[in-house]
Amino acid sequence: MEEQLLVSPRINPEEALANLDRADRLPISEVASDLVAWIGLGLTALAGAVNETRFVHQWIEGKQPRRPASLRAAWRAAYIITSVCGTEAAKAWFIGQKLEFDFQSPIRVLQQNTDDARTAVVRAAVRFAMT
Repeated sequence: MEEQLLVSPRINPEEALANLDRADRLPISEVASDLVAWIGLGLTALAGAVNETRFVHQWIEGKQPRRPASLRAAWRAAYIITSVCGTEAAKAWFIGQKLEFDFQSPIRVLQQNTDDARTAVVRAAVRFAMT
């Protein structure tokens, strides 16, 4: 009898990078759903700049969030890390203090909701996944 593989297969970083633009084509309900699967309800809520997870459920049901660009940036960051390193790594990465963000966590930087902050978070996620 063959031994079952306990770790889910992951894709290579180049393949994950090639799929980052999917975030722009996905409906926000799918973006929110994916984020919940990858990083959980709480971090998904924070990425969308709300403190209550009930809003995340509303996004999944089709209601538009106030900050869709931040959710799409969070999707990109979570996707690249989850695809290459797994969901636990993605969760830890979002809440860990990073030197490149002056010891702030990526989720806090993302909450700034500026183009620069969103870009910086995605770039940092790519760097993390590629190492």
